[in-house]
Amino acid sequence: MPKLYYSTVPYLKFFIQKTYFNDRHYVWCSECFDNNLSAPHTLGLFVPPSSNPADIYKVLKEACRKRDTHDSKIIQQRASLIKIATEKHLNGEITDIQRDEAIFMTENCEFTLWKPVIYLIPNSLNPLRIQAVPIKKRASFGPEYIIADLVQDEFDLIEV
Repeated sequence: MPKLYYSTVPYLKFFIQKTYFNDRHYVWCSECFDNNLSAPHTLGLFVPPSSNPADIYKVLKEACRKRDTHDSKIIQQRASLIKIATEKHLNGEITDIQRDEAIFMTENCEFTLWKPVIYLIPNSLNPLRIQAVPIKKRASFGPEYIIADLVQDEFDLIEV
């Protein structure tokens, strides 16, 4: 069992989840920060760049440096945040104002808010909250996990 789980997201996602989604953080995470440093013959080597927290960090950091509004990771994250805000509103989890503000921020924020941040999540969470992603939904054969309901006192957030 890993000591930590890692997830890299744009700062904007962290901010919106904290501010508008009642400090409930939905994260896809990995047992290692950089699968390229995994031991030989381990499943961590099968985590592709699109799911590897270190690679996601590099992509977001470079997109921010170049102010690349067509970066695929930022486009994907923007669409995801809008979809989540809409779904949470339809499910009665957030108000009209929370939905509208989250969507407005996602569509109009300063580019610096897309900077990457890393969630460091200790394995001391209840194991039932850490869900293995079914293999058919993973980007490859390496392990990936979802934690759907983190609150801020359950993880550390860092920038490198």
